Amino acid sequence: MKELPVILKEISSLATELGYPKNPGFNDAEPKHDFGRLIGYGPQDFWHQYMAFVRGIDGFSIDGYSVYGLKNYSDEHNELFEYNDELTIISQKAPSAYVDSYDNLIVIGHNGTDTFVYDIQSKKWDMRDRIAIDEAYESHDSFESFLSSVVNTIIENNS
Repeated sequence: MKELPVILKEISSLATELGYPKNPGFNDAEPKHDFGRLIGYGPQDFWHQYMAFVRGIDGFSIDGYSVYGLKNYSDEHNELFEYNDELTIISQKAPSAYVDSYDNLIVIGHNGTDTFVYDIQSKKWDMRDRIAIDEAYESHDSFESFLSSVVNTIIENNS
């Protein structure tokens, strides 16, 4: 498995080669944010792994694959909290439209057909079909492994 610094270099290279913006690293303090939906502030293991990523590159959107950061840049909607807060609002204001399967999931990104999440119960970084969100089709023990898989897919799709 590749280590995070190598993966971050690959993301930077892909952004340059394919003409996508490169977000800077996030330099503010670790945020305190209540995700709602049975998640609360998120487990420390999530923040430890996720912050290592955003300190290097604060999210990206390359070739239809997005992994959220903690800030928005230019016209790009990149913010982790923005997407998760929308789910929380739906769960509160339109519960009949809310899918309970999102409880205990922190949404961290997406592609055209899938949603990327951290499952606070299993402590796994998952790729899940947007329609069948209750089942992971690819699951990783670490954010590094998850991110490496996403980046490898982008590389394969462009070779």
